[in-house]
Amino acid sequence: MTIKVLCVSKDADRATEAMLIGVHRAGVDLAVACPKSSRTYTVLIEAGVRVIDIEIHYHFNLIGIRLLRRELLRGSHDIIHVFNNKALQNGLLATWGIPTQIIAYRGIVGNVSFFDPISWMRFLNPRIDRITCVADAVRDYFLQMRPKFLRIPMERLVTIYKGHSLEWYTDPPADLTKFGVPLDA
Repeated sequence: MTIKVLCVSKDADRATEAMLIGVHRAGVDLAVACPKSSRTYTVLIEAGVRVIDIEIHYHFNLIGIRLLRRELLRGSHDIIHVFNNKALQNGLLATWGIPTQIIAYRGIVGNVSFFDPISWMRFLNPRIDRITCVADAVRDYFLQMRPKFLRIPMERLVTIYKGHSLEWYTDPPADLTKFGVPLDA
């Protein structure tokens, strides 16, 4: 049985694009929802990934929610993986009543609090099955949040470091002498 995943992003960075392409090439039935105007859309189309033109403009975007929900129901996706706050809030609403696993990406430490209602609409929402943290510092932040009795379960947090390919860095170095940086620095 092939896993069916719907990823939602606006404009992914190079490492995330490479990860999505790699997951697709590994045999996961992957669809990515992102706006046609983004660089990510073109990169993924060229790699043979199925891309759906969905742009989420607001934290509550009724059109985006409807489009995501339609795709989730049509595609019978096992997982929805969201990569930013707007995608997360709208993805949570789109999955209402659909037995889809929700994975949220978190790339920074901070700005989540048990006393902030918006945090409960995002990363503290009990509907989220996993939060992929870009570093242990992000994971540790969630684990050290107070009060202790509200803490996120340890098994919900997973650290997945971003990978980079050395081939991405083969361009000759920029000339920074005009900024006072010596050539051999």
